[in-house]
Amino acid sequence: SIRILEEGAPLGRVPDWIAWDLEERRFRPDPQHGSLGSYDAIRAYLWPALLPKGSLLRDRLLAASRGLLHAYRTTGTVAETFDTLSMKAGKGNAPPGFVGITRLRARDAGDEALEQVLAQRLADAEMEGLYGAPPAYYDQNLLLFAQGHLEGRYAFAVDGRLLPRWETSCR
Repeated sequence: SIRILEEGAPLGRVPDWIAWDLEERRFRPDPQHGSLGSYDAIRAYLWPALLPKGSLLRDRLLAASRGLLHAYRTTGTVAETFDTLSMKAGKGNAPPGFVGITRLRARDAGDEALEQVLAQRLADAEMEGLYGAPPAYYDQNLLLFAQGHLEGRYAFAVDGRLLPRWETSCR
């Protein structure tokens, strides 16, 4: 997976689809789908941030998927779609799930100021306990993973076990 990300997303922005180039013997954005990045690739930014410190390849996976956080630091927003090779924003402003993942990445990078800006953006977007207008199932789930981890409600062990905060023996 690290090779797929490093070759397929050379600028740290992950395209929705990555293909194997037989002639060049490397991964690259899929020529049939182009270099568009959006919802199909968003998990590539989430999962490395959930890995525990000390996990094999964690730092390389974070570096290979640095583009979402970099885009927010550079432009003050993340588009819902973007070209991963030109870094040009496409349509839409980042939906709440993207903001939650960017907030998780900001905390992981030690950028407390940006994390607070993103937390406020989510607080401003909250509507009756749900995020988005209208709330979308996929964004709710992305936020569940990102915010739950940020709040310390769960973590993963180096061996991959889920470590929920409520992990105690039941009687």
